[in-house]
Amino acid sequence: MHYRVVADQAAPSMVRRRLKAWLTALGWPPEPAEDLILVVSEAFANVVDHAYPPETAGWARLCAHQHRDADGRCRVVLLVTDQGRWRPAPLDRGYRGRGITLMRALTESLDITSTGQGTQLLLTSYPVAAGASLLAAAGASLLAAAS
Repeated sequence: MHYRVVADQAAPSMVRRRLKAWLTALGWPPEPAEDLILVVSEAFANVVDHAYPPETAGWARLCAHQHRDADGRCRVVLLVTDQGRWRPAPLDRGYRGRGITLMRALTESLDITSTGQGTQLLLTSYPVAAGASLLAAAGASLLAAAS
């Protein structure tokens, strides 16, 4: 799945809907799916809040694919990117500033790379058992990639 969206206040909800539809089509289990939807929503909220100066339009992109491990379990790998420059959080964060901690808790891994050309978050889900619908979706993904 590839999805590009303007990094504005509507971006997190737009990406939540798109990711939910994609995970549902894969047959991803509901509870792990909700975790991934929350993680990606938080990542896009961070892009909106931190990547671009106020009143400056920017883009954010989500790329997602399903990976099947050798043991048959499946994972989702998510890549969230922007082309902004990371703006530091305000000194008084109030009740904010726990998004990265949340993302780390709900995924098996989170790697953040920030350069002058933008920020990249690479997230990997915890593995789930591969049911029939996940295996069929993985096979369809492989066929689509081969054609």
